[in-house]
Amino acid sequence: MFTAKVYRVMVGSLSGTMEEVYVAKDVIRKWNQENAERTGKLFMPVECQEVDVMIGIVGNMVEKTDAVLKMIEAGKKVMLFFNAFQDPKNTIPTEREEMMAFKEKMQGKCLCAEYNGNVELGELLKENLSEI
Repeated sequence: MFTAKVYRVMVGSLSGTMEEVYVAKDVIRKWNQENAERTGKLFMPVECQEVDVMIGIVGNMVEKTDAVLKMIEAGKKVMLFFNAFQDPKNTIPTEREEMMAFKEKMQGKCLCAEYNGNVELGELLKENLSEI
């Protein structure tokens, strides 16, 4: 048995990408197994609004920005991961522009990282969980 501070973490897609959400939850599970006892931190993915940390995955468009802004205003930790790959066949230029404007707006307000593929997303998330 060990004592740990438990962080409730909301992991979600801000643009409908679900595969990356599964990747993020798996990274959290593995991080907990490898680090929770040593660090005294445990990250618990939850679906409720009462959370300590928000992890948002952004693909080629962005929705649900109000939830991000509310978390930032509440002083909660927010991490946004933007997919660097933009498939021209599945990207509407105006949605891409909105996503880029949102990314620019969030710079300096929360962690904004760009990833290229699920492996890189996992590495970035693992690295940044350790910083909480």
